[in-house]
Amino acid sequence: MMKKGTGKKMAAAIAAAAMVLGTSGISVMAYDYEDKYLWYLPTESFTWDNYDALWQHHKMMGYGKETFDIESLIDSELGESLVKNMEYFLKGYDEMDPEVVEHWKNMGIKKELHDSDDESRVWSSYTPLEVFDPENADKKYPVLFVYHGNNNPLFICESYGFAQLAAKEGYICVMPWADNGAIADTETDRILEILKEKYPIDESRIYAAGFSLGGRTVVSEAIRTPDRFAAINVGGQHLAGVKDIEDFYTDEQWAALKDLPVIQMAGMEEMNLKFPYGVQGEIQIDAVNKWFEVNGIENEVSLEECEEIVNTSDSIVEQKLGLEFDEESVQYYDGTQYYTGDFFNQDGINMMRMVGIEDLIHWPSGSFAQVAWDFMSQYARDTETGELIVLEAE
Repeated sequence: MMKKGTGKKMAAAIAAAAMVLGTSGISVMAYDYEDKYLWYLPTESFTWDNYDALWQHHKMMGYGKETFDIESLIDSELGESLVKNMEYFLKGYDEMDPEVVEHWKNMGIKKELHDSDDESRVWSSYTPLEVFDPENADKKYPVLFVYHGNNNPLFICESYGFAQLAAKEGYICVMPWADNGAIADTETDRILEILKEKYPIDESRIYAAGFSLGGRTVVSEAIRTPDRFAAINVGGQHLAGVKDIEDFYTDEQWAALKDLPVIQMAGMEEMNLKFPYGVQGEIQIDAVNKWFEVNGIENEVSLEECEEIVNTSDSIVEQKLGLEFDEESVQYYDGTQYYTGDFFNQDGINMMRMVGIEDLIHWPSGSFAQVAWDFMSQYARDTETGELIVLEAE
């Protein structure tokens, strides 16, 4: 069932697409895909930033903002990957519309909205349907907390891609409304207690992922509860957990955090975190060094060294990310390159991974969540001792 008024919106979207692409000199059919019209769909979903359509919002998510070539991104496989999970959000569906709930059910997932009578405490969950099968009564499931970006409604968080993996990867995905990070601490604690009571969760496998401000929230939550998470993902954000260098956590706070695998992911066209050393170079490099200490990695870098690596290295990964890694590789997903660098501790455990995604703006790409989960899911944490456990590949 199509939402009322969607037909007219689609016609308007097609007309807008023709106009925007026509003025750019790019053929509308150069790279075509079914959901391309979503970029131009008149929507109220982005009204908090006064954007009328996704293309306007995402243009401002690119490095250089006003000059960023949004048409080339739209007309690509990478652009296709950015909209594949956004249909219901952009069409203005209610978050728990029967069609939305049925969509998730068809994916093998039960979507629930909790505490919806209190907008400051609302949260959503995406649980594999197999959890409710009596045959799986003795099975425990990992939990992945996903934190939303600044000024983003909770509904948009499901477009990041993590919820879509819940059934395939066998975890319970939880998305708190964190009031832009302001109440993330109390809400995470409260929700976790509810999960322990109502769901068969594996408390040794609790993970956190976040994008933009949500990425900063992930780090702050990890520092606040150093033995909680088995691994974390920081997306579209530096690794400091705070916005400004003046607010950097103390040495004592960092010292409480030990052995926490982290995967940092960002686009090479990010609006506020442009690899190799970011728009805020000082705080990004300071944070990298702190994570080296946290994870027992014998390394220390300076901003000057990163700049030299970019200018002199023969490695494309080092040029792109500005660091010398223990291991490096380039993957090809979503029609673009994923530049990947790994750091290992003294025991040979991969404790830090950095991924820079070519041509990507400040938004998760189609394979973003899968790449993050593949790294995080290698780890667990002893619930009694807090010791990190490296899981054997299945």
